Amino acid sequence: MESRARTYPGLLAHLIKLRDHTCRTPFCIVTIRHIDHIRPHATGGETTERDGQGLCARCNYLKEHPDYTVTGDAGETTTSTGSLVATSHPPSPPGLPPPTRHTPNAPSSTSSGSRTSTEKPAELRAQ
Repeated sequence: MESRARTYPGLLAHLIKLRDHTCRTPFCIVTIRHIDHIRPHATGGETTERDGQGLCARCNYLKEHPDYTVTGDAGETTTSTGSLVATSHPPSPPGLPPPTRHTPNAPSSTSSGSRTSTEKPAELRAQ
């Protein structure tokens, strides 16, 4: 989804708010107030779903500071200032488990002592 506009229009902004839920800056859980480009529009950032992120007002203004850098896309955003570097990902859709990584060499069957990720531990099943 994309737009020719500099700002994020109605449905595109709504899609990003639904995807991000809260501010995308690592360690910030404030309500989204601004939809902004990850790569600034002035430097060629496109008004697309992949280059948009939901931010609180404070974090949106903070990312304009010269010592603060935001890179990446909607799937993974890296924020750095000085020697501090943090990465954020959009949350999993509501009601779904977090995504897992597929390991090609991992055995496909489970042993009798292990459980799959959807099974509850015995102490929780008894409750």
